[in-house]
Amino acid sequence: MKELVTSIARQAEAELEKADAIYPEFSSPHEAYAVIKERIEKTRNELDTAKVFLWEYWNDIKNNTSDKDHVWLTSLYNHAFCCAAEALVLAAIAQKAVDGYPELCFFNVKLKDDIAQTPQPPKIEVQKPDDMPPNDNPFLDEPYEIF
Repeated sequence: MKELVTSIARQAEAELEKADAIYPEFSSPHEAYAVIKERIEKTRNELDTAKVFLWEYWNDIKNNTSDKDHVWLTSLYNHAFCCAAEALVLAAIAQKAVDGYPELCFFNVKLKDDIAQTPQPPKIEVQKPDDMPPNDNPFLDEPYEIF
């Protein structure tokens, strides 16, 4: 798995180099956010489509109907690859945002020699003023992570 993660990280760096050659730096954090959000939506759409084909495949299994041409599995396979490709571009775009606005980031996430030891951002405790009314949401009192 470590080799796979390292290979993916190197591919993301190659995508970043392509993006840097074609597109200028983001003009603002707002633009970076919008582009990252768009990439997340594209990645999610591919994953959601793959899930639909898995559901259709499962329906065939439950109904003992034949998928002799493997339409559902072939489609799932193709969308899984598209999802992975979109996720790779997403990683490159996120790195482009880090490179353009390092002061907004907790740390620089450039590929390290040992990617498994990349430092993680600190956990942030939610600070509630003493005069705030109690809330029924049990998660508000829990610490949360930015990422």
